[in-house]
Order: sequence, then structure tokens, then C-alpha cells
Amino acid sequence: MEFTRREFLIAGGVSGALAAQGWAVPQVIYAGAREGQADPLERTVMTLCRQCSGGCGLKVRVIRDCVVGIAGNPIHPINRGGVCPGAPAAVQSLYNPDRLTQPLVLAGPKGAGRYQPVSWTEAVRQLAARLRDLRRTTGPHGLAVITRGDRGLKRLLLERFLQAYGSNNLIDGAAPDAHQAYPAIRAVQGFPRAVGYDLAQTRYVLSFGSQWLDAHWSPAQAGATFAALRGRDQDDRRRFVHVEPRLSLTAAKADEWIPARPGTEGALALGLAHVIVREGLYDRAFVERMTDGFEDPDGGRGGRIGFRRLVLRDYAPSRVSRITGVEEGTIFRLAREFTAQRPALAIGYDGASVSTQRTYDRMAIHALNALVGSIDVAGGVTHFRDIELLNLPVPEPDGPAEAGLSKPRIDVADPSVYPLADCPTGMLAERILADLPYPIEVLVLAGGNPVFDSPHPQRVQQALGKVPLVVSLSSWMDDSARWADLIIPDAHSLSSWDVDLSHTLTGRPVVTTARPVVPASAEARGSAELILELARELGDPVSRALPFPTAQAAVRAVCDTLAASGRGGAFGPLEQEGWIRLLERGGWRPPAARSQDEFYTKVIAAGGWSDPIYYDREWDRVFRSPPRRFAFHSALIAQHVKPRNEADDVRCLPHYQAHESGEPNEAFPYRLYVYPLAVLAGMKDVNIPWLMDASGRLMRQRWNTWVEINPRTAHKLDIADGDVVTVASSRGTLRLHAKLFEGIMPEVLAIPYGFGHEGGGRWCEKIGQNPATLVDVEIDPLTGGPLWNSTRVALRKT
Repeated sequence: MEFTRREFLIAGGVSGALAAQGWAVPQVIYAGAREGQADPLERTVMTLCRQCSGGCGLKVRVIRDCVVGIAGNPIHPINRGGVCPGAPAAVQSLYNPDRLTQPLVLAGPKGAGRYQPVSWTEAVRQLAARLRDLRRTTGPHGLAVITRGDRGLKRLLLERFLQAYGSNNLIDGAAPDAHQAYPAIRAVQGFPRAVGYDLAQTRYVLSFGSQWLDAHWSPAQAGATFAALRGRDQDDRRRFVHVEPRLSLTAAKADEWIPARPGTEGALALGLAHVIVREGLYDRAFVERMTDGFEDPDGGRGGRIGFRRLVLRDYAPSRVSRITGVEEGTIFRLAREFTAQRPALAIGYDGASVSTQRTYDRMAIHALNALVGSIDVAGGVTHFRDIELLNLPVPEPDGPAEAGLSKPRIDVADPSVYPLADCPTGMLAERILADLPYPIEVLVLAGGNPVFDSPHPQRVQQALGKVPLVVSLSSWMDDSARWADLIIPDAHSLSSWDVDLSHTLTGRPVVTTARPVVPASAEARGSAELILELARELGDPVSRALPFPTAQAAVRAVCDTLAASGRGGAFGPLEQEGWIRLLERGGWRPPAARSQDEFYTKVIAAGGWSDPIYYDREWDRVFRSPPRRFAFHSALIAQHVKPRNEADDVRCLPHYQAHESGEPNEAFPYRLYVYPLAVLAGMKDVNIPWLMDASGRLMRQRWNTWVEINPRTAHKLDIADGDVVTVASSRGTLRLHAKLFEGIMPEVLAIPYGFGHEGGGRWCEKIGQNPATLVDVEIDPLTGGPLWNSTRVALRKT
């Protein structure tokens, strides 16, 4: 196959321009490549995109073991052939000159970045020897593993490895399923998974800083559902209203943008609830039959209070207007519009980056869905199903494992202080430094970049410096890997066997399979292969828990488990899924395959498995907290608070709390709004010139960090566009270029998050600055997690 330089540049330029503008790129294939060509040196492989947490399927074209084109898998239920800019950028990640290709061992002080190469075999031997010694001496609980939103084979194997080894410390640095809404959903429904939002079938969307088109956890899917919402006839026009301090891409594409002060979305939601309840606009049948805590507990005796009386007493639109900056008349109008066009959806921040909303705020936003009966209905909130991926039991723990598993996790906080603190990773560094509840001897960084991700990077560096052995599985010499004693780089996702459990936004489970598109290096094998080799080195009982000779064998075991479930089948076109749904409603389920071998072959060839059937109103599955209903008054929080009076009741109800930093003052007169940078948000590989070049195009900024200032504010301070200014908080100072932007509230300064890495490669290292330097972190009162948007700052021209 041959193509000219002109054809190559045209193909790359067109796809790059589309990606730079934030459009989904349906196909990126170099000009001259012919579909279906019978060339033994040319092949097409269906696999998984690991650039972010979206769970998309890819169709990769390979010539002579070289990736030359990436498109979306046209039958994948999540992306249906579309991709975001991150997918085609995987080529620049795969062939990146800064990618680590062999293990490295520390040859100087931690943090200095001095390493010497060792073989993969020697690196595994050293790690296995240390783990064997740890298990024999101080105990297996001294091992901790940090991941970030991993839902695939690596997590499956790590869970089995740690259970057999004897440690509870598998710590996920991201919310489950990468969804920020998880703690709030768990609080009011007891539901242990994340949820989806059926935008394609809803009539009205009220978005509270959702960043739906900027930083969604599944960007290709979010874009497709937004297009389905908007792609209606004018006579059937659906409405999308967005609340945010800044005119983001989501706000610009909305029917209406409502500017509101940072961190006040929960107050606005409660103000709408006040109008809905006072005017009787809520779904009475749903609220009476399927909710708990709407009315006062015990009939109001003993000073107890429920959701109805709380919102009517404390969240009148006049007060909410003073808190949020949203006009009182707008609050009334939004409440009436939201209840008049059903099904309606209220959605909060669902991004894959910085945490911007408190759990109480998310509870308030989700309460609006309950008030209009949009729970587990078409066009409403959907609930992801539990799917068993591996039905192989783990052997009974031996003596050391049983002793280790009896120890508490190092990241577990006091539930009487933080009732929903499943994984308060913001406190992890402090607990390691204080040896709470015991010292960590071996720490494995198996995902994410905790030094960069933390608002307190210096404390994370100190914690990594304290642990005797830190092992990084990063493929880059990133901010965290620089503090490791041993680096065993993971293979690229296009060179690995893997699976990923995700869901469509309509609630359908999807398992995407990955197989090597190009061979992996012998010295940089997949993390799954590393875990299996470690298990063999350690021997019984760990090796019995992981009996798979290769990662491919583990993927086959997952497929066998799915086949045994009797549900779903290999991906197929929409027409086929429609027939399956029709037949199942009639009581007949078509067989997915005649044998497990045939099932496995079909799943791998198609790129994965899904179950197209979703049943609405499965209340026992949806409501799992003790009342088995939607709990305005959270039973899970009440277990720890044990409410006896009104103040205790308020802690169990959605409510607004003023930020600890208080209102802006003379020293710090502005509110800081940190927002995730589109294109880079949630990306696992950021040392990619294409993405770095495209990430600031919306604001016409490139390869640097900037601060967005309202022109009225800039005029008062004699600041012109492009001037260098100083932004200061009580924690630190940054010198940035000013970007005058009418789409930011006058009292707010906005800084993007995504630049400012201290390591990771030539295209991200020392590029721009990290606003974490400024962030005065507030702790979520329910989860113990950090909140980024409560900082007050000062601004002056430099």
C-alpha cells in the first residue's frame, strides 16, 4: 500500500482540526488505505481504547505490525463508531520517544530522576523477594496498591492477588466507575454503583456544572447522547439548561447558560426544590410511594425535620439568589420549566478530573430527580447493573493472609466523622506519614499520578519518600514515578490483553475486550502479565488464586464467565439488538453461541460483550438502603449520626453549607474557579503533542496556563489581554497570562487544570503551571475528599 505525502497530510490535518475543536472524530485512517483489502500484511483489529475511562471500542488498522489508522468500532454500544480526540492520539502515545521501554531501578535520591536499567526478569525477582520477606516478617498488610478508576483485568487480578496475599489495601484514587455522583447516590438510595442519564429520551435537562461536553467520564458517549437530545425536529425540541460560573463548551452549546457562583449549585437546587414543593409541582404519587424522609420524622415531634419543611423554611428564592448570584425570577422560572417538561433530568458534575461539588450538593441535585419521578425510567436516571466477570473462587486464606486481612485499610476514616468515607484518598498521604493505622512498607502505584492529582503534591512526595519501597507501573517518568524506587513500565494498551467493564448511559452493561494490535516489548509487558508472574514467584496460596498462565487465558476465563451467565452476547448492530429486545419481551432469549469456544471467538472478533436488555423500575435493585425507597433523609448517614434532634436531621438531609473560606474579602476579593481542561481531562497519557496543542484552542491559548478575567474586572485593574498577572491565595502565588473573557462572572477568576506536570515527557513536562499551588482545600464533610473550588484569591498586574 502506498500513499503520497500530500494525502497523508490532508488526512492528518482534517482529523486534527476536528479534534482541536472538540468534535468527535468518527474515523482516522490515513489516505490510501483501502477497506477490506486482502493483504496478508494488512489487518484490522477490534480492541479497547484506554486513553480515558470512557470504555470505547476501537477499530485499528495495522500494516506490517505498524498502527496506521484508528477508528471507532461501529458496533460498540458505547461509541458506535465515534471517538473523541484522545483515541487517534493513541498512535502518538504508542510511538512516543519518551515512553519507558524497560524496568528502571533507583540510582540516586528519590525525586532526582536518576535510574539505571534492569531486565524485566530481574525487576520481578526483586519485587517478589521483597513481598515474600514482608509477608514473613512484619505482615502482608504492609503492602498497599493505588489504582485510578481501573475496571479491567488489572483490577480483577489485583483483587485476587491481594486477597490471597493478605492485604485489604487496594485503594482506588478515583470515584467508583469514575463517577463523581457515586457517594450521593449511595447516600440516598444505598446503590453501590454509579448511575447514567438517559439524555436521548428526556425532554428537559438541568445541568449543574456537569461539564457534559468538556470533561465527561465517557466523552464520545456524552457527545453522541447530546446530539440525540438536540437532533430533534423543531416541533419536538428538547431543552438543555446549564449552570456554571464560566461559559464552557457545555454552556455554549446549551439553550441557556445560567452563571452562578462556584460551589453554590446545591443551594440553587434546593431553591428550585422550594418552588416545586411550595407550588405542589412534584410527582405526588412517586414521592408518597417511593420516597422516605420527605415529611418530618415522628410527625415533627421532638424537633425533628424532614426535606419538605427544610426547603420551605431555609431555601426561599430570595435567600438562594443572594447565595448564588442567580436572579430570583430565574429560580422560579427554572423550577416551573423543569416540572412542566417530563421526563426531566437534573445532573451534576460527572467529570473525570478535579472534584468541584460536595456530596450534599449532589444529594440536592439528585433530589430534584426524585421530585419529578425521574428515577429508573426512560429519559431519567438509569442504574448500572452488577456483572460478575470471574466466577472462580479465591482459595481460603492461610495464616498470614488471614492475619493481614483482619487489619483495617489504611485509607478508612472514622465513619462518625465522615459517614461515606469509602476511600478518602485526600487523606492518604497524611495517614502514610503518620503510620496510621500501621506503617506501609511497599507501595505500588498501579494507575494514576497521585503527586499531580493531589491539591497537596508536596505532602504526597513526602509520603512516597517515607515508604521503604515504592514501585511504579507507569509508562512515563511522570510526577509520581520520579519518587519510585523501582519502575516496571506497563505495556501500551494496544499491545495488551485486557477487558473493561463499563455501561451505556441507558444502563446497559458493556464488557470490551482488548487484544494486542502490535507486539509488546519483552522488557515492558502488560501489568496483567506482571501480576501473574509475581503470583508464580510467590507460590502458594497466591499462585492458586491466579491460575492463569497468561493474560490471554484470564481474558478467556472472563468470557467463559459471561457465557455461563446466559445473558447478552457479542456486540452486534442496532437492528440485531432490537430483535433481541423484542424476543425477550415475548419470553424467549436467543442463544448467544453453541459452545464456549464459539462464544469466545465471537466476543473477541466483535470487540466485546453487552446485554441489550434493561428493565425499568426494578426497585429492589435500585433502592438498597434500609427503607428500600429514595431516602431524602439518608439512612446510611443516619447510621453514624444517630439523629435525635433537628441539627442531626439536617446532617442526614440535602442542605447547603457556606464554604469554610467564607466570602471574598479585601485581601482576597475574588473566587477561584478551577475547571478541567477539555481534551486533557481524564486522559491517562498526556505527553501527546496533538492533545497538548488542541487543549487550549477554545480559548485561543496554546502550551501554557492562563487566567480568565471578566473585561469589567480587568478594566478596573488596568489589565489588558495577554498581560502577565499575579494570582495569589493564602497558599501560594502564580504568574499567568491574562485572558479577557466575557464568559466568566466578574467576581470569579478561572484557571484551567491539566498543565504543569513536573515530569512525564518533553511535551508535558514544565509546560504551564498547576493551579493546585493556589487551592485552599476544603474537605467534603461526608467523604473526607478534597474540594477544589472554595478558594479566595487576589489579582494584580505584574
